[in-house]
Amino acid sequence: NNYRSDNGVLIDQKDKTKITLMKYPVAKEGETYTIPNEVTVIGIRSFESSKNLKTMTIPSTITEIQDFAFRYCNSMTSFTVETGNSKYESKEGVLFNKLDGNNLKLIQYPLKRGQKKYQLPTETIEIEKYGFYGNYEVEYITFNDGLTTIKENAFGMMKDIRTITLPTTVTTIETNAFNGCQQLRIV
Repeated sequence: NNYRSDNGVLIDQKDKTKITLMKYPVAKEGETYTIPNEVTVIGIRSFESSKNLKTMTIPSTITEIQDFAFRYCNSMTSFTVETGNSKYESKEGVLFNKLDGNNLKLIQYPLKRGQKKYQLPTETIEIEKYGFYGNYEVEYITFNDGLTTIKENAFGMMKDIRTITLPTTVTTIETNAFNGCQQLRIV
């Protein structure tokens, strides 16, 4: 069988070397979810708009998280990545992709983390597309020297962000990086 349901979550298992979580139902009951250990890929838009999900545990087996996997997860408070994952980690509930050396790419800041201020870890060199998109809580972000890339819509629709001071190390800011930031006064 190429597909199966794991408690209502759609899993693609046709390629036994690349088991993909395809869709977590938008209205699925429950506030926590642990991705099954056999899953290696979190598919494109797989958790998008999940309205009840608050916390998620990502197993050490995950080797790929595709675009927009957690976009519009408006109740998410934190991500946990199991020890031993060579590609991803969580720092204070924020999801990061491990890059070469000690460098990190911020994948997703939980929209309901409950913090008005956030300081990027010093190893962060990139902020992924939609990384903070739609966050209505954060007002101030402290960027680290070493940050080089801010992807498309990384800070889009952040209703309450007020001040952004970019380090001189930033070399790339993609389209609409700060789109819809209504309270933004200083960049």
